[in-house]
Amino acid sequence: MDAFMTGRRAVVASRSTPWRRALGDLLEELGAEAVPCKDLDRALAALAQGGVDLLVLDSAAARVVVPRIEAPLPDHVLVLDPTGSHPAPQLDATERVRPAVLHATVDSPSLVARLQAWFAAATSASGVVIDEAALSHLQATFGSRLQRVFDVFVSDSPDRATRLAAHVADENWADARREAHSLKSSTATFGLTALSGDLAAFEQACRRDEGPAFAHRVADIEGRLSAAIDGLRALLG
Repeated sequence: MDAFMTGRRAVVASRSTPWRRALGDLLEELGAEAVPCKDLDRALAALAQGGVDLLVLDSAAARVVVPRIEAPLPDHVLVLDPTGSHPAPQLDATERVRPAVLHATVDSPSLVARLQAWFAAATSASGVVIDEAALSHLQATFGSRLQRVFDVFVSDSPDRATRLAAHVADENWADARREAHSLKSSTATFGLTALSGDLAAFEQACRRDEGPAFAHRVADIEGRLSAAIDGLRALLG
């Protein structure tokens, strides 16, 4: 199966162990890092840590978790309801989240199709995986100004990568976290999902004083960013 979710982090919330394991196995087969949560408070804690691209819940968990979400929400929230008997839960009157409800089992083709629609990616000529949806959004947002936005990214991000590498070498985890945070956001903007995912994981590790254990996630950050810029340049023309 195509690992089109490489670099993505998904929280899976359900009190059903077989369901949780089956969905976690599927997401990992698709390339994602799956965080299974039987304890629904743990799901809320995982969201609070940040760096989550996808939240998946069964319909029973959704009724408990969705109204209690206070952290910044992932871009995609999916409620799987095999029975079709539960309406989409709403967070509150502000409607901060409208979960997509999919009447499908874990092994349903429609589930994979939905994930592909959300996380479809293209591989550039340089071999870098780039999220097509993110690029399409940028092009729709900036139009002819996109080249200037890209030029700013090209002029700024290599210096940040150099500083990040230096901070890691010096074991300066506070400054490394700050550079990782900035690079995480800019690389995500340009659809560099794997790179942004590694930066997000490293940033969160530094917040937990676990930077050394996750330093491998930003190894050769300068070389990876350079290849990513070449890939974007080829796609953007």
